[in-house]
Amino acid sequence: MVLIENKSKTMKNNLQIDAFATNIVRTGESLLGIIAQLKHIKLLNDFTSIETEALSKAEEYKQQSEISRAALKRLQNNISLALYELEDSYYSIHVVPEEEPENGDEMDVQ
Repeated sequence: MVLIENKSKTMKNNLQIDAFATNIVRTGESLLGIIAQLKHIKLLNDFTSIETEALSKAEEYKQQSEISRAALKRLQNNISLALYELEDSYYSIHVVPEEEPENGDEMDVQ
C-alpha cells in the first residue's frame, strides 16, 4: 500500500512539474511577444532619434554638395583655361593674315 501511495505522489509531483514547466514556457513566450511589441512601438514612435538621424544625414549631404560644387567650379575653370589655350593655339597657327593687293594687281570690278 505504501508503494502505491509513493507512486501516486510521484505521479502527482511529475504532473505538477509538467504544469509548472508549461506555465513557464507560456509566460516566456508571452514576455517575448510583449518585448517584440515594445521594440516595434519604440521604433515607430521614437521621433527624437529619427529627427536627429535625418538632420545629421541632411548636414552630411549638404557638405557633400558643397564639396561637389567646389570640384565642379575648379573643373569649369580648368576647362575654360584649356579651351582658351587651345583656341589661341589654333588661331595663331591656322589664321593666315590677308595680303593687301599691290596697286597694279587690283582687280577690276565691273
